[in-house]
Amino acid sequence: KLGRHGTVGGKTRVAPRKKLGVWKWPARGFIFLWAAIVILVPLISLSFVALNGFWAGNMRVDRFSLKFIAKIFEPDSLTFSAFTTSLQLAIIVASIGSILAAILSVFVTSRKDRVTTVADGVFKLPTILPGLVLAIGMILAYSGPPFMLGGTFMLLVLAFLLEQVPKATLTTDPVAAQVGRELVEASHMSGASGLRTFIKVYFPLMLP
Repeated sequence: KLGRHGTVGGKTRVAPRKKLGVWKWPARGFIFLWAAIVILVPLISLSFVALNGFWAGNMRVDRFSLKFIAKIFEPDSLTFSAFTTSLQLAIIVASIGSILAAILSVFVTSRKDRVTTVADGVFKLPTILPGLVLAIGMILAYSGPPFMLGGTFMLLVLAFLLEQVPKATLTTDPVAAQVGRELVEASHMSGASGLRTFIKVYFPLMLP
């Protein structure tokens, strides 16, 4: 028997594949080549420097040693302090930034007025600015009075959030746009607040 009930999904269907024909293997080769250039080569170079202990123009394999990497985990070393600070910073920025990006994407995709569109474009401006320009701007803006955040951990958190959240919205915008409006309207009609709708409807459907 045919079903009498429809299913309301939260995401649109997957786009159909497009056959490339004779261009399939050249396209794959280009992707692998690009990945090797932008990912593998830098990683291999960093590995050589890490095993050598420092950058040198005439690296020799017989000088490679794991003792330089082991120094990172010595509790009293400056390298270990820098490593733990970077790890804490990454966890904090990734956690807060992901939630902020999701909230901003839901807000932008649910409103179609011109003011929101312009504001979204202004918010994404840091994505086209060099990191050095953002870093200098953050130092000049927040190091002095009234904030006095120069040399603090908080300044690093703010700087990375300013840099990474706009980039994250480039990924979360299309994901938020795929969430069906009928689910959001049903949530509102059921008396759910905007926060509860985001937690119960948007956020689960936006997860990878």
